[in-house]
Amino acid sequence: MGNYRTKLRKAGCEEIAINQRGKGAPEMASKGLKRPKMFKGNYVPDLPEGQNEDRLEAERKLLVEEMKKRNPSGTVIASKMDQTFPLRRLEIVEAELPVKTLKERWPAHFTERQVFAEFNRIATTNLNSDFFGAVDRYTSRFLAIFKSKKGSVGEKLAEIVQQIDSRKQDVTAVRTLVLQGISVLLGDDPR
Repeated sequence: MGNYRTKLRKAGCEEIAINQRGKGAPEMASKGLKRPKMFKGNYVPDLPEGQNEDRLEAERKLLVEEMKKRNPSGTVIASKMDQTFPLRRLEIVEAELPVKTLKERWPAHFTERQVFAEFNRIATTNLNSDFFGAVDRYTSRFLAIFKSKKGSVGEKLAEIVQQIDSRKQDVTAVRTLVLQGISVLLGDDPR
């Protein structure tokens, strides 16, 4: 496997070059990065055939213009985000841009729809269904924890448990109340 990766890196495969940067790259040695103990890859796909960084940068600018519109088109944004994925991943992984700069360059990246789409592009799992599936799976355990709490936190949680018991048929309402209960349990503002 190591020889295969060496051949890919010499052939110019971006993903292998970025994932190997802590191993022998002198510019990364000065940052004091440790070698990962298990496989932790930074997924950076190669640019599509016939595309270069200048073309993708032009697409990015069109995407920013679309986001400035009063009613941006969701389909146009989705297609531009799909097209510019390799450029965006290269900027995030290699350039390590600050969040403020990233928000200016990729405003669509911070919308709810695109957060789910980006997670799906990288991890190939549906974040929305996985998250709500886990909330549904652990609801009974959360209710047991909510009922066991005492004091002022216990009083707030008792109100939430009472609302959950009255709305057992509505899955969305139960999920919302469980998430509110978790925020109360952690000491955050549930609104």
